[in-house]
Amino acid sequence: MVIHMNNSNVQSELPIEIRPIIDSDIAFIFSSWLRAYRNSYAVRDITQNVYYSEQHKIVERCITKGSTLVLSALEDPATIYGYLNFEIVQGQFVLHFAYIKQDFRKLGLFKSLLKATKHDFTGAGLYTHRVPKTFNILESKYNLIYHPYILINY
Repeated sequence: MVIHMNNSNVQSELPIEIRPIIDSDIAFIFSSWLRAYRNSYAVRDITQNVYYSEQHKIVERCITKGSTLVLSALEDPATIYGYLNFEIVQGQFVLHFAYIKQDFRKLGLFKSLLKATKHDFTGAGLYTHRVPKTFNILESKYNLIYHPYILINY
């Protein structure tokens, strides 16, 4: 797959692949997930020690039980542009978290990752991690409902 980029009136191509997670991705995924979610409304008042200790357990659970798709450079799988973690719970699509590096946002990469899940977004799904500025898109454009309790209630 090739993504066309237009930065400062310079056209370029970004050859990418969407692949399953591999062991060498795990450190990047933990680090970016924990940092990106740190300022969300749900956890911003929790102390650093408690947040990182407990959220690390949640991320580990999501990675272990769910599916993680990684968006990387076609020629160098170690170059990661983003990822998405999801699972199917009792027949219901559940998006746990998605992350795209800042320089590669607004290029359709998130949409490509969602498409790779093969979920039909005309039907409702759920998401468990609400990050400022992104939840409106998830709810209106992709028909996802915020439901963090599914992480502990099934």
